[in-house]
Amino acid sequence: MRPATCRMLRHWPGATHRSVARPSQLTMMDDHELETRIRSTFGVLDHWLTSMRHAFIPNVGSALHEDDQDWPPLPVSQLAHVGLAVATDHLDAIRCHLNSKHLFALTDLTICRSALVGASQAVWILAPADRNERLERARMLAADALRYHGQYMEALKAASPDDPTVPLVEAHIAMRSAELKAKRLEAGALVRHENTRMIREAATAIFSPELAAEASLEWQSGSGAAHGFAWPILNSPNTKRVGAADDTGLAEFQASASLGRIANGYLAAFHMARAGWSLLEALNYAGE
Repeated sequence: MRPATCRMLRHWPGATHRSVARPSQLTMMDDHELETRIRSTFGVLDHWLTSMRHAFIPNVGSALHEDDQDWPPLPVSQLAHVGLAVATDHLDAIRCHLNSKHLFALTDLTICRSALVGASQAVWILAPADRNERLERARMLAADALRYHGQYMEALKAASPDDPTVPLVEAHIAMRSAELKAKRLEAGALVRHENTRMIREAATAIFSPELAAEASLEWQSGSGAAHGFAWPILNSPNTKRVGAADDTGLAEFQASASLGRIANGYLAAFHMARAGWSLLEALNYAGE
């Protein structure tokens, strides 16, 4: 397990170790119990991986099929399914690290973060019972996807100025973005998508208030690691001071990877993904 070392103020105030699935129980579990809890999800994970081998096509007559007609270039079902595929893929990566007995102090936090984002994307789109709200959220997310894809193509054009396909793709993205913007304006004012809000609202839709707050904390913690900050590993069980503090109060700390640090993030993403897969199945029901 690869350690991470940093220097910080000795009395740095940090969040205590938290847990998403039954917090009071997980914080008291040892690594063996935590590993057993995580491994108990792998059968379901395998089922999701199997289902991802084929394209997802909604049943004709289902609510999901009807939702897809709103914006066929980036339909509701595919936005949700891609989010679930992202979540499943990242959860499987954590399994690979666990099976290899090589966990990472910071990398695994970012993997759990990505899994939570993908799973929350599906839940956020599919959870509302009101079809108009589902469509509004899907349009918002589609607009964000097109915006980022357009930015990427702009950079790619600068990097590959002689590639004739790049401006064609860029023009197509711009066309779709304009079409979607016009459609959204017909429904009201434009609101930009925000991952923090999406995760908070998705967690609120399926978790208790306490667990929803924990899921949001995992998102923030993983984001801190993804952006190169040290604070996500402060006050974790495997962060230890390895040197005396100097005259300014700075001391060297070493943070080792541990199941106790990633179990919370993994289980938050897993349960979010399970809810997303269930919502996808429910909305895909076409009746008798």
